[in-house]
Amino acid sequence: MFSYPDVVIVCDEMQFHDEYRDVLLNPMVIFEVASPYTEDF
Repeated sequence: MFSYPDVVIVCDEMQFHDEYRDVLLNPMVIFEVASPYTEDF
């Protein structure tokens, strides 16, 4: 799953897919704040 959340909680050391560090492999909690403007996305 790919997402661009507002807040991510990681309990251990962050683990990434590759050296670009743009894909987090071990998120524990993902928060998304939905506003009327962005809730359709």
